Amino acid sequence: GESGSPSRSTAPPPSRVGGSTGLPLPDQYSYNTVLRALGEEDLGAAIALYREMRDAGVQPDRVTVNTLVAACAAHGRLDRGLLILESSAVPASVEGYTALISALAGKGELEKARDVLESMRAAGVAPNARTYTALLQGAARAGDMAG
Repeated sequence: GESGSPSRSTAPPPSRVGGSTGLPLPDQYSYNTVLRALGEEDLGAAIALYREMRDAGVQPDRVTVNTLVAACAAHGRLDRGLLILESSAVPASVEGYTALISALAGKGELEKARDVLESMRAAGVAPNARTYTALLQGAARAGDMAG
């Protein structure tokens, strides 16, 4: 275009181009896609990739946090999921919180599940029907086990 007018390049920003190949480096979407796949099979590898993502300067987003928390819940690493929720600069959305609440309630840890619900509300994330269903199912199971 004319001198002084903004260019409309489709190339990635210079900071996101890798080494001598000139190929784009992974972005949030790329990392989140691989995190989701890894999280289903190998939680350790997913956590390592999350660290690599941050070290590469790619900022985690809600999808990243939700994916990691859900993977932790699926692998029974509820302590790790809580840590990610509490330490992340980006709050999870209702899906991430609900995955953890469901896993905690499913293990009969209703007090911890309620604590996560309170943290969720404090973060400004509104519970949905699935959130409450997870809590109610956990309470029903706990009642069934008691008598």
